Amino acid sequence: MITMKLRRPSTTASIWSSGKITCTGAESEEDAKKAARKIARSLSKLGFNVRFSNFRVVNVLGTCLMPWAIRITNFSNANRDHA
Repeated sequence: MITMKLRRPSTTASIWSSGKITCTGAESEEDAKKAARKIARSLSKLGFNVRFSNFRVVNVLGTCLMPWAIRITNFSNANRDHA
């Protein structure tokens, strides 16, 4: 596997020997597709026979910042059934 980073859209692509490309870090589905197309175009310019197909969004990650500290150990001990 090799890793390729793009500045715009700001993404990181993992390129596997099987031909699979995984793009991470995009802020929208449109940016992810644009990044995947840029990676495919770069590989094409290097002489690889590239077909852009089977694009899909598999995972979405959300983050938030709490206005207080979270005591992870206490939280885990209090919620053993779920943690």
